[in-house]
Amino acid sequence: MKYIIITLLFLCNSALGQTNSNIVITKKDTLFSQKLNENRELFIYVPQLENEYIQSATYPVLYLLDGDKLFIQTIGILNHLSNEYGSERCPKMIIVGIVNNNRIKDLLPVTNNDIFSQFLEEELIPYIDKKYPTQPYRTFLGHSLGGLRVTNTLVYQSQIFNSYIALDPSLGHDLNVWSDKAHKTIPNKIFSNKSLYLAMAQTMPKHMDTATISKDTSGASRHMRAIMQFENDINNKKNELNFAWKYYPDKTHSEVTFNGTYDGLQSIFSWFYNPDLYKIFDPNVGSIEATQIITKRFEIISAQMGYNVLPPEGNILKIIEHLMTKGQKEKAIFFAKLNIKNYPKSELAIYHLSEIEKQ
Repeated sequence: MKYIIITLLFLCNSALGQTNSNIVITKKDTLFSQKLNENRELFIYVPQLENEYIQSATYPVLYLLDGDKLFIQTIGILNHLSNEYGSERCPKMIIVGIVNNNRIKDLLPVTNNDIFSQFLEEELIPYIDKKYPTQPYRTFLGHSLGGLRVTNTLVYQSQIFNSYIALDPSLGHDLNVWSDKAHKTIPNKIFSNKSLYLAMAQTMPKHMDTATISKDTSGASRHMRAIMQFENDINNKKNELNFAWKYYPDKTHSEVTFNGTYDGLQSIFSWFYNPDLYKIFDPNVGSIEATQIITKRFEIISAQMGYNVLPPEGNILKIIEHLMTKGQKEKAIFFAKLNIKNYPKSELAIYHLSEIEKQ
């Protein structure tokens, strides 16, 4: 396996007021697909552990189409949104960048024998789950033809992923063949516990606007017209889909990938953010109440993700450290005991409690 060290000046550094670069280590992996009868190149990013002695960290997975083109910016966006500078708006995630050398072959949906979907569900996902520290929550992200593949997977094989982000998807390809079929199919679909974020860029002729585009029949507006029809079809509470979408009138087809990814992750994980976290460090908030802020937050996260999610050991250690600097030893002890309860085999958690009690 090849390791690639990428130096990232985080895409959001200016907003954070930071000037230091960050070293991000990614892995270049290869999987031979029996379904596709070829090697598939992958770029893998696993969040770096803040403490090398923590062995309990596992992560949801973001599967990214056109991984060679969108990989670096997606790492930057995800790192920002999942850390304290981004207010922890989404979980830390593994990113699997899928290289699509033949985009037409991989990304255009087919009616029968969809081999690429079989590759995703039966080969790639099991391979990633076996080799990397994953959790069973998966997000699928794609742009343009990749966005078409994402929406097709949601409509016809929604069991593969939990959430979907489609960036200016090419839904009107092949003279609306896919769009017309989906228009008839979607009313009969139920998408329980699934989420979709849809981003639409500005690609229509200058003399048109969104109020008139739906009435136009020219090829020039087909791309946006198909997206708007899909939005109208899918935006139905009866199908139980957690759906949000946004039109970006000042972004081109390519430009929308950054803003769409940023907004899409926040939308998909809108339940992840907890504005009350700062209260933990308030000296007027007691130890029991402070630990309940964390435990209740992860009860909500567990319910949304469909399995038990514990507060990450590293996060609790950071809280403990901050509490100790503020002289809140009793509260720090409560969090140290919470860590041991969640990770009873962790020597690091046990060590921290003993060290705190000595002080």
